[in-house]
Amino acid sequence: MKILKYTVIALALLFVVFIIWLASIDGSYDTSRTRVVDAPSKVVYSYVNDFKQWPEWSPWEERFDGNMKKTYSGSESGVGAKYSWTGEESGDGGMEIVSVNPYSSIDQLIFFKSPWEMKSNIYWKFDEFEGGTKVTWGMKGEMSFFFKFMANGIDAAMEKDLLRGLEKLDSVSVVRAKAFK
Repeated sequence: MKILKYTVIALALLFVVFIIWLASIDGSYDTSRTRVVDAPSKVVYSYVNDFKQWPEWSPWEERFDGNMKKTYSGSESGVGAKYSWTGEESGDGGMEIVSVNPYSSIDQLIFFKSPWEMKSNIYWKFDEFEGGTKVTWGMKGEMSFFFKFMANGIDAAMEKDLLRGLEKLDSVSVVRAKAFK
C-alpha cells in the first residue's frame, strides 16, 4: 500500500513540475520564408489575394488528396474573402483575408477545427526588388497552454511548406508576367 501511495505522490509531483515548466515557456511563434520572384508585385499579389487561385501554387493542394472539399465565400478577393476545407487527410479548417495593402501586404487568419483547434495569423509582404518582387510568407501566433512546448517546432514544421509554396508561386507568377509582356 505504501508503494501505491508513494507512486501517486511522485506522479502528482511530476505533474506539478510539468505544469510549472509549461507556465515558464513562451508559447508564441513567428516563422517566415522569403524568395525573390521574377515578376512584378501586382502579379504575385493577385495570386495570394484570391483564394480561388491558390490551387495553382499552394503546397497543400499537392499534399492532400483530391477528396478535400473546398468552399469559397465572402468577397471574391481581398478583405472578407473566405476559404474553408474539409477532408480526411487535411482535417477541417479555413482562412480569411483580414487586411490588404494593395501590392504591398496581405494579412490572413487561418484556423483549424480538426484534428486539433488552432488559430494563426498569416502575413505576406511584397517588396519591389531588382526587376522582381521579394515575397515573404509567414505565420505567427500563440500556442494554447498545454501545447506551448510545440511553439519552438513550428519553424521546422512549416519550413518545407513555405519554401514549396514560394517556389510554386514564383513559377506561376513568372509565366503570368511573361504573358502580359
